Amino acid sequence: MIRRWGWAVGAAWLVDGLVLVKFPVLGVCVRLLPGVVYLAGVEGGPEVGAKCGGLGGGLLWICGGSASQMAILALLGGMAGEVVHKSASKWGKWLASIPLLVGAESLVVGVHWLGGVALAESVWLAGMEVGLEIVVTMLLCIWKRK
Repeated sequence: MIRRWGWAVGAAWLVDGLVLVKFPVLGVCVRLLPGVVYLAGVEGGPEVGAKCGGLGGGLLWICGGSASQMAILALLGGMAGEVVHKSASKWGKWLASIPLLVGAESLVVGVHWLGGVALAESVWLAGMEVGLEIVVTMLLCIWKRK
C-alpha cells in the first residue's frame, strides 16, 4: 500500500513542480500534493498517510522548501487516517478534508508569521491556497471513484 501511494506522492510532486507552477491562478500555484497526501491517509490509514506526508515534505525540502512543510504534510496525512473512515463516501471524504486542509494552512501561516512575514499577507496567500486545495481535493475524491 505504501509503495502505491509513494508513487502517487512522487507523481504529484513532479506535476506540482514541473507543470502547475507555470500556471498560477490569481497569483497562487495550484498544488496536488496536499490532496494526494490526504487521500493516502484516508485510504491507507494514519501510518501510510504520515509516511506519504513525510515523503512529500522531504521532496519539497530537497527543492528548497522549509522543514516545517515536511512536518505539516506528515501531520496532515496521519490525521486524515485517524479522522476519516476509509468507507466514507467520496463527498464525506471531501467534506472532512476541509478542516484538515484549513488547519494545515493555519500552521503554515503561523510558521511564516514567526519567521517574520507579514500576517495579512500570509493569511491572504493561505486563503487562496486552501481554496484551490479544497477544489483539487474534491476533484481527486471524485476521480478516486470509491
